[in-house]
Amino acid sequence: MDIVGYIREVTMDQIRDDNTRTYQMKLAVSMKLTGNVYAMFYIGISMGGVLSMQSGDDRAFGVTMKTQLGFHAGVGNQSVASAGVNVAGGKSMNPKHFNSLNGGYHSPNHFLAYFAKSIVHLLVDANSAEFLDVLKLGENFWAGKQSDEFWKELQKGYTHKQLTDYSLSGEAGVNNVASIEAGMAGGAVQKTKYQGIETPESQADKRKGWKNLLANEQEATEANETEREREYFVTVDLFDGLVTLDLTAQEIIFNGNRDNEGEYINISMTMAIPSNNDFVRSLAERGQKIDWIFSGTGTIEDKLNSIPDKIRDAFKDKVPAKTAVNMSASVYVRLEWQHIVQPVNDIKEWFLQYFRVSKGQEIKIGNDYGNASLMKEEEVFEVLGTNTISYISTVYNGIHKEVMAEMTKEEQDIIKGYISDAEKAALEDEKDRQRNAQINNPEEKTTPTKRPTTSDILRNHGNDPAVIKYSGLLRERAASQWENFKIKGNTDLNFLQVAFNPSPQTALGPLEKELYQTHYQEMILNFGKEIRDAVVAYAEKVGDYTKAKWSECKLRELNEEQARLYLGDIRRIVEVLHAKKIPNKKLEWEDVEGSISKFMYGVMAEKPKEMTSNFEQDILTPLFFENKVYENQVYVEKESN
Repeated sequence: MDIVGYIREVTMDQIRDDNTRTYQMKLAVSMKLTGNVYAMFYIGISMGGVLSMQSGDDRAFGVTMKTQLGFHAGVGNQSVASAGVNVAGGKSMNPKHFNSLNGGYHSPNHFLAYFAKSIVHLLVDANSAEFLDVLKLGENFWAGKQSDEFWKELQKGYTHKQLTDYSLSGEAGVNNVASIEAGMAGGAVQKTKYQGIETPESQADKRKGWKNLLANEQEATEANETEREREYFVTVDLFDGLVTLDLTAQEIIFNGNRDNEGEYINISMTMAIPSNNDFVRSLAERGQKIDWIFSGTGTIEDKLNSIPDKIRDAFKDKVPAKTAVNMSASVYVRLEWQHIVQPVNDIKEWFLQYFRVSKGQEIKIGNDYGNASLMKEEEVFEVLGTNTISYISTVYNGIHKEVMAEMTKEEQDIIKGYISDAEKAALEDEKDRQRNAQINNPEEKTTPTKRPTTSDILRNHGNDPAVIKYSGLLRERAASQWENFKIKGNTDLNFLQVAFNPSPQTALGPLEKELYQTHYQEMILNFGKEIRDAVVAYAEKVGDYTKAKWSECKLRELNEEQARLYLGDIRRIVEVLHAKKIPNKKLEWEDVEGSISKFMYGVMAEKPKEMTSNFEQDILTPLFFENKVYENQVYVEKESN
């Protein structure tokens, strides 16, 4: 087995990456030194490193490797009770040849292909290419059929990320009883997109040119841009860590993925549950493949249990004899309520995006001076919030971006051409908006749109052949993944049944499927009802329908341009309302065809089937294309004078 295949087996194969679930894996190493400087006053320093891999709400696969440095000070006896403050910072580690360890990818296989490229780059640059055969990443691999999947992934390009973060917090607690920590954190991510590598056309071309293709530096496709976010948090640990409560208020100020921008509130509760040590045994069995870790004879469990003694022996001259090296494994369940904050009549309100249950497993080894841990967490149960389309739009965009990356070059060129045309039109529309605003209000300063995304090219209800062709092709390819996400209930939730011992007749998988489908339909209908209530209330205030404007009819989740493009002509809507044809269900499509979308027709005629059957085509698909237009542009923050 090649080294990349081994990494896949040990890590990636343990988690299903089919875009129905979120997950994360993290390896962390830390050291901590604390000393009393006067009576009960203590100070200390901590340092460490983290390697994490995760697929979050946007379904992108992210990899981060960073170093951390922190300082802490306080009063009290930390083994009994204490109160103090913590200051910490982190920064991405960027080893010369392994930029792939900090980046954004479409999938784990996409990352592994670039990780393999990094290994080739390293060894070729060090004049040690002969070691590639030892790792089974030499000429026979890259020139053979077995590398076809890697070459396909390398065509996609990737986004390199450099992270800088910080945190400041205060904490107080009673050891082994309870503690509380509160503070703030923030960070910036500098992103650079790199173009993909063209696959050689023939096996002969692969054999001739693979080394140069993989060892050469890739070309950046666009300038750097910086993402920014900040958050405030409170964490409460109870019963010696058996229960942890977290409250986080987060603001993503700027992000290359528009779906992620906004304000969020997350509430979670993490509970430790009894472990049967299956996780420890599975790690031990995998550890047998790394012969130098173990020595001697005995069972797998005996070998694993001997590790603390080996580490203690290795450091017996550096660590006080009384300091034991301990190893522990734990399993936990996390309950999470994720909300988005949106303004309603100029008042900010919370709206539930989802309720999620995740299971986690963690193994730790260390002592008072430092420790190492390996954690794996995976979503197992999720219920959709019904009063916002923000989360479902984020997932829809993530799945369709990945599917678009899997299309042939010819197909991608067609869709990219459409997106490029939409981008150009959006930029021209923004210039016109600025120009008209200056003419109409010469003394009033207008704020430029950071990244304009809307244009008439994206009008989904105008029967534009291009929109129908391109969006239909994309939805067709993504249909399988998208439908699997919506049904959700295709998972094994036995661990929850064991942990909480519900009735044996409880079938949590089908329950999740039923809830998700029901909540998805309810979310669409609530979205439509909110629009209907808004336009009905607005129509009552407007005397002349010809003067109706979307800018005067505020919608919570669509701006005025989106409403115009994806719902329809507000003047026609108000005209129909004045004629008292709705909420009369006898309103026919022919009465409004060409002036409003089919989704909006369902809203006006109060026809749930019309709303649910046209929601994805009329709302989610154009929002996806908007998101791609947004990504195509680069926003560079201007320095303030």
